[in-house]
Amino acid sequence: MKRHEPLHMKPTPTAFRIFRAFIIGITAALLLIASALALVIADIAMGRMVAGMGW
Repeated sequence: MKRHEPLHMKPTPTAFRIFRAFIIGITAALLLIASALALVIADIAMGRMVAGMGW
């Protein structure tokens, strides 16, 4: 009688791997967008402050 493979020995399903890579990609993209937005907002705020001071 052949022994069945243990469950934990099974390779990760491809769909789950794709899903995880997709989630990681979205998270990285969101972090990049958030940092870019923060830079733009800080730039605008500094520009407005300097313009408000009359420099």
